[in-house]
Amino acid sequence: MKRVFVIPQMMDEEISGWSKSIRPIVGDGIYYLRELSKKELTSIAYTWLKEPWDYTCKVDYTKLSILEDRKMLHKYDWFESFKPTVGEVICQIPNDYLYLKKVIAFQILDGPIAMDTTFIRELNAGFHVSIVHLYQAKDSTNQKAQLVKEYPYMNIKVPVGMTREEFVDAYGLKKKRFIL
Repeated sequence: MKRVFVIPQMMDEEISGWSKSIRPIVGDGIYYLRELSKKELTSIAYTWLKEPWDYTCKVDYTKLSILEDRKMLHKYDWFESFKPTVGEVICQIPNDYLYLKKVIAFQILDGPIAMDTTFIRELNAGFHVSIVHLYQAKDSTNQKAQLVKEYPYMNIKVPVGMTREEFVDAYGLKKKRFIL
């Protein structure tokens, strides 16, 4: 059976609405990205925005908790040209999380990954693959998040949408104990 890779579709107005409450984390995980226009949400590689005015306030990780890591797809432009949009990420957040307003921020931890090996099928289908942290609000039932300086890190869970074997292969992890 052939696997089909697709980014779920959403109207620009919906993406714009969700972007008001789901903020991208950029600048090596230190800042939130400025508010983007409706057009920028789906047409600009937000990770390429690096001017001081593209950043807003610093991220306070004591107010965030990791909901999950998730494998996400991004339209392929060129092998070394990774151009993720905020819209692509928002479209791939599960509807339950959106409507329950669970996700309040996200950060691409790594991408594109293993394009010429593990994820060659995704590449052939016209996509880059990334790993995205989805953050929820910190409360008394969850642990506070921390700034990620290196990925993958010890005792990490396999991202949703990836098998353990894909994860081990993509990162060349020799020690499977590295993963929970």
